[in-house]
Amino acid sequence: MAKALGIEKSNWEGNALDLPADVGWPMFLRLWRRSNMSLPVEEGGRELLRVEVLDARADGTAKFRLWHHKWNETRPHQPYVDVEVKPYQYKDRRVSFIGYVYANKRKGILREHFAEIAQLLRDKGVKGVANYDYEKSARLQFTGAFRDSVLAKLGIRPELPPGEPPAVQYLGGLRFKIGGREVEFDRGYAKGGYEFYAEPKFPSRDDAENFARSLKAVGVDARIVGSEKAGYTVKLDSDSFFGLLAYTGATPPGLMLLYRSDEDGFRVYASMEGGRMRFYFAVKHEGVWRVAEGLYSERGVELKSAERDVLEAIRGAVEKTLEKLVSE
Repeated sequence: MAKALGIEKSNWEGNALDLPADVGWPMFLRLWRRSNMSLPVEEGGRELLRVEVLDARADGTAKFRLWHHKWNETRPHQPYVDVEVKPYQYKDRRVSFIGYVYANKRKGILREHFAEIAQLLRDKGVKGVANYDYEKSARLQFTGAFRDSVLAKLGIRPELPPGEPPAVQYLGGLRFKIGGREVEFDRGYAKGGYEFYAEPKFPSRDDAENFARSLKAVGVDARIVGSEKAGYTVKLDSDSFFGLLAYTGATPPGLMLLYRSDEDGFRVYASMEGGRMRFYFAVKHEGVWRVAEGLYSERGVELKSAERDVLEAIRGAVEKTLEKLVSE
């Protein structure tokens, strides 16, 4: 089946794998439509609003990404906002599920956008959306009815929450909770590529090693640098950082998750770079997450990695993915 799609035309040059455009681009489009459960609102063939489901759990919590066409102008770097619908307890002990988006002129989220957003959602049959416009503030409010109506329209069944909080959790942005410790990763450049280091530093090597062990337990390698006097820093290379994203399901701003297969230990991410798409293929190889990346051109995508066996593993995962897409 993969041969029918032309995967046999992929070729090697050094430690790089070429994925031809006639294979790659159709696959990327289908991956995006298949993996991102979204509810579009269109008018005359033009998309005005889109609601994407990022997470939905049986305990009632859910996370959505709201894209609006006017945000392309007022916040072009990030024309969407994330909305988390979570429990809120009132003084009389009633519990309701509520999420908010607040107007913020500095961030390009203007109060005059809210009435249109609320009306577009209502026209689509989405319930539980209210626009509150006061003299000094404005907000959109999303209730449990919004969560339920969006999930029902997309036919999504919420996932059961884990019995215990996972040892590694995503907190938003580049923040994570790992082994009970909250950290934020910053990016730097090292020989051979980018690396990510956890802040704040660790006061002792034992603390840093415990942190690194929590990562290793989920297939993410880390290294420790520093001294007792200066403190210890835990660093991740690109392989390890994308492994952390893959394990937690994190999608930091500027990065899109195109495809996810827990069965195959495979993820495809994309980001915009100078008007072109950069793709990141992450695969769990010999128990550890590894990644190869490349820019998309008319010719295709050239994925590069320091190790040939990583590219072989990615090629195998791509073939499986293509077979699944064709069989659907």
